Amino acid sequence: MKNVHVSPRAAEKRAYYLANIEWFRERDRKRDWKAIRLRRRKTREYLDRETTKARASRHAKNRRARYPEKAKAQQLLSRAVVRREVVRPTICERCGKVDPRAIDGRTLIHGHHPDYSKPLIVQWVCPPCHTDLHRALSTPPKETKENPNV
Repeated sequence: MKNVHVSPRAAEKRAYYLANIEWFRERDRKRDWKAIRLRRRKTREYLDRETTKARASRHAKNRRARYPEKAKAQQLLSRAVVRREVVRPTICERCGKVDPRAIDGRTLIHGHHPDYSKPLIVQWVCPPCHTDLHRALSTPPKETKENPNV
């Protein structure tokens, strides 16, 4: 048998599972696996439909046409990452968290463009921080007691 490295988190999960194995077995007995498999199949069928694919393609095309500078910046950054001219980190620049979903060297850290005219200058942030950045850009500042006219 190979000597396989197990992460501390995986070992912790395994220990928890073994300590509560009866609860997990009971949960699995109660689950309606037939309904779950049916739901998964229906979802897969929906996503495989040509109309769904066409709708997604049409949406992407409209988005690129509506925001050409944004699409160009994303395309240039993506190509630079593929060509390894820009290295996508595994750590969020905003909160410092390591991306827990980094698999096989691939990371889900997002590149946030503060200025689309500089496509290779991005802020590398995790998905929750990226959402917060865009939410902060789209929502006006709240009225405060000190400054009610804001």
